Amino acid sequence: MENKEEIDEITIINDYNRSEGIEISDEIRESIKQELGETISRKKLFGEIYVKNNINKCKMIINGKDQKICSYLPNYHEYLDKGKLILKLIVNKNITDISYMFSGCLSLISLPNISKINSNYITNIRGMFFYCSSLIYIDDISRWETKNINDLIGIFQKCTNLISIPDISKWNTNYITDIGNIFNGCSSLTSLPDISNWNTENMINMWGIFDGCSSLTSLPDISKWNKKM
Repeated sequence: MENKEEIDEITIINDYNRSEGIEISDEIRESIKQELGETISRKKLFGEIYVKNNINKCKMIINGKDQKICSYLPNYHEYLDKGKLILKLIVNKNITDISYMFSGCLSLISLPNISKINSNYITNIRGMFFYCSSLIYIDDISRWETKNINDLIGIFQKCTNLISIPDISKWNTNYITDIGNIFNGCSSLTSLPDISNWNTENMINMWGIFDGCSSLTSLPDISKWNKKM
């Protein structure tokens, strides 16, 4: 890792019992693999794109042993009987790209301190939690610095077990151009943060942002959002 003294330690909790029985058709799997280069699996720890972009900027600790980050859990079957796996991710503070960080990680259930990631240099968070269908808890990321980010595409897409989203209402969206599919498929969400005051002046795409949010009983008042699209 670069700049070893400049690190954050993130806790990641996976539950293989909770993800057991989650079925995704081969057609969907192949479509996502073709489109994004990402796979969907109970065995995944991190998205392939994230690992490729950050192999020298992060490391993981499993059972007290330092290891290079990888998409798939080594010796996966050893953890099935134990059910849960708690690992640590050591991240450089100057990391810039965390896109597809947990994409397709079906066994991920909780990120209790993901807010510790230093967001000052981050430029890409696209698809960060894409298809994390067992995820039930994301730490408070309301204070993340987003002024350097251009899009929020599919961040929470297909997080089908998330009941609530962290308060992202104060995120800086001045330079965001695309929020397509941001909440798409979040079928357990009962409410959303009040994102009515997001600056949407530069946004050119909001396609599918609420598609599949079948448990929502109301929406924020987005009547003042950019209507030029």
